[in-house]
Amino acid sequence: PRIRDVAKRLAAFVGVAAGVTAVSLGPFAAFGQLETVAKRLFPFGRGLSHAYWAPNVWALYNAADKVAAKALRIRAPVAHLARGMTGHGGTGAATHVALPAVSPRVTFFLTLLASAPGVFAHAVAPSASLRPSALPRLVAYVSLCAFAFGWHVHEKAVLMVSAPLGVAAALDAADATVSPESFARRAGEFVFLTVTGTYALFPLLFEPREWPIKVAALALWSVAALGAARDAAARKRQKTRRDASDASDASESRAPRILTAAQTAYLFVLLPLVETYVSFAHDRAFGKDRLAFLPLALVSVTCALGVCAAWAGRARAFAAEARRRRAR
Repeated sequence: PRIRDVAKRLAAFVGVAAGVTAVSLGPFAAFGQLETVAKRLFPFGRGLSHAYWAPNVWALYNAADKVAAKALRIRAPVAHLARGMTGHGGTGAATHVALPAVSPRVTFFLTLLASAPGVFAHAVAPSASLRPSALPRLVAYVSLCAFAFGWHVHEKAVLMVSAPLGVAAALDAADATVSPESFARRAGEFVFLTVTGTYALFPLLFEPREWPIKVAALALWSVAALGAARDAAARKRQKTRRDASDASDASESRAPRILTAAQTAYLFVLLPLVETYVSFAHDRAFGKDRLAFLPLALVSVTCALGVCAAWAGRARAFAAEARRRRAR
């Protein structure tokens, strides 16, 4: 597309974002509460991570700092894992001892840099090639970048990623121009990320009586989401075969796989093993009063691996799409 078209599309993005922000914050500004809201939205006075680390890049960074400090025999402050990464007393004075401290400015620029492939690929795409799911998928990707690299992210913010990604998957299921293979890959991203993000919220329901409820809810959702994705992919495959009038190859009747082998092993082997340790084995091994933050850190780091893998996969896809657009 011409530079003018790209500029108009980017201006539309900025305009929509500014409009939504103005409508959302207008009442607070009218009542003189904008400063209070800004402090809550941009908690720069707090530390890099929330008290229970969100499963993002900084959870991995925090864990790496702890491991490096142990390996190098660097003396760490008290409550280095539980409080130190979040800033003592809400002062924002993070206590990484082996790795460099991370500032809000660094997280801001990393978020912008990570978002760039998705925004660029969407901006330069010809309007005729943009499917209905393109915009919600871009919103999900940019939200994922903010979740993965943002400052003091709350673990519940993963819902800002899974909700638009679910909308995109539903639109792809109804879009006849989306191939069965493309749909299966994108639906797999949604299933993988939403199950991982939901499991990351398990520590928020910590009462023993809540354990059967949260496990059953996640298991039912996993089966339902995976089954719905498989059914939609199978219907797309059948329609493709009918349109092509080619029923000679029996293998074509099978729907494409929704999850890769690595995604399947992560969701249905690794996460259950982590949950078994967190809920049953840790107290037996160490007692209730020792290494109390370790189960939380283990859930955060494990889910961070999944979230970061999902981000990397989507970033590669956007980057490859942008390269194809430029080559044309």
